[in-house]
Amino acid sequence: MKIEAKGIRKSFGQPQQEVLHGIDFIIQSGEFIALTGKSGSGKSTLLYTLSTLDKPTAGKVFYDDEDTSIWDTQKVHRFRNQKTGFVFQFHYLLPELNVIENILLPAMKTQSQETYRKRGMELLDIFGIADKVNRFPGQLSGGEQQRVAIARALVMKPRVLFADEPTGNLDTYNGDLVMNLLKKINQEEKTTILLITHDPDFAKLAQRQIHLVDGRVNGTAI
Repeated sequence: MKIEAKGIRKSFGQPQQEVLHGIDFIIQSGEFIALTGKSGSGKSTLLYTLSTLDKPTAGKVFYDDEDTSIWDTQKVHRFRNQKTGFVFQFHYLLPELNVIENILLPAMKTQSQETYRKRGMELLDIFGIADKVNRFPGQLSGGEQQRVAIARALVMKPRVLFADEPTGNLDTYNGDLVMNLLKKINQEEKTTILLITHDPDFAKLAQRQIHLVDGRVNGTAI
């Protein structure tokens, strides 16, 4: 799924303070993009705006040339649930649900858990934690919890995956493992991935980098 940002501006507070200053770029369908920049450069704000979790103050976001600003609330919610996946620095697993139940949470919104159960089990196998299917989050390591969170984000076969510092709380081994899993999903399922990372080595694993400086794209996206 192609994503296009046209003149994206975002302001907060009173008086208004602009955080994003006219962002323009195109992410082609199936690309793996690393969004980089120092803390406070606007990376997370941009990711939330592109993903429809937040609205821009000005400018527009397009998916496959479709203007998201004209979507009603129902279409936005359906798009988020069925077409996108989200992975964050913290896994946000529900402690009272076991592994497979956490993975199937997106499917519960449409009462389609059984439809996606096989997919969930396949992801657990790919991620090397199929033996943990009935464990609860408190019985897993940090790396295992993050792999469950990624499986949850992918269970509905999203066309776009947004990842905000998914390796931020992991050691080197698990960070490498998570990045390799994301790269595998991108290559095999052609999922468009937009990844925020502070790690230059992880950024180099992406096909291209978009670097933000003070809310602006620093030169041409590379």
